[in-house]
Amino acid sequence: FWMKDAQGGELPRLHGQNIIIVQDPNAAYLRFLAGQLDVYGPRPEEVIDLREKARRLKINVEKIGISTGSLFFCFNRNPRYFVKKGVASPKLKWFTDLNFLRAIAHAIDKQAMINLCYHGMAVAAVSDVSPANKVFHDPDLKDYDYDLNLAAQLLEAGGYHLVRPGVRVDPNGNRLEFNLMTATGSPEFDRMCAIFKQDLESLGIKVNYRPLEFTTLVEKLDSSFDWDCVLIGFTGTIDPNDGSNFYRSSGNLHLWNPDQKKPATPWEAEIDRMLDEGASEMDPTKRAPYYWKIQEILHDQLAIIMTVRGVGY
Repeated sequence: FWMKDAQGGELPRLHGQNIIIVQDPNAAYLRFLAGQLDVYGPRPEEVIDLREKARRLKINVEKIGISTGSLFFCFNRNPRYFVKKGVASPKLKWFTDLNFLRAIAHAIDKQAMINLCYHGMAVAAVSDVSPANKVFHDPDLKDYDYDLNLAAQLLEAGGYHLVRPGVRVDPNGNRLEFNLMTATGSPEFDRMCAIFKQDLESLGIKVNYRPLEFTTLVEKLDSSFDWDCVLIGFTGTIDPNDGSNFYRSSGNLHLWNPDQKKPATPWEAEIDRMLDEGASEMDPTKRAPYYWKIQEILHDQLAIIMTVRGVGY
């Protein structure tokens, strides 16, 4: 059985497709310009160039909308890594302290990231569920405005005092210093981390930035747990329950403290309960409030600290 078009011709007319794996994004772009690729998703810095060349290349550069994924900073809260022989690293206290985390959230210059990393082709992200997901996105969350003065006040309120220019210590005198990682190969991620590092160092927090090859990064996240802070992106799904391995406390993608035998905090237990109750409701409009609640909890507890979402072309 074949579908027919208005003139009676067989549909579809595309009888095959060749998929070429090009690991280097620069090489992929050159292949597209040379006519060796028919479909290409340009990086932000390539969109302007393609618009100028569209007539000559006989192509269309079309906006497809806001990314359905999420891109965020996350701090390690895993006691299995930070507690050794009954002694906890001071980092565990920092990374679970809302004064510290809220200060970090107010120190993320999303507009600079949009302008400098995405050439204006991004929007500030507030929730881990994209606004492109119109049913499950919670539209009522208020963003953490970029405000370094407020960030400094929150740090001081938490006992993190600036002892001299460029050096801030915790209540026990430990210097605030942590390692930051992201995957190699993304100029956008690299620039975002540079902006983040510069702003935190203006607050007296030392950031040791090191991009890692992806397999090494994954090993640290799900095996050795040897990490402090990561900038990472997840692809989105239509139904948030498909991401339950990330939300649920026992999930192995529950990045900040994976594979918990029981929820480590009351708010993680509440997320688990919202997942169970949401999955039992079949009507999407009735299910949505359960996932809005999960977004609110993550936003308030800052398990992940949202950055920006690209606008795709």
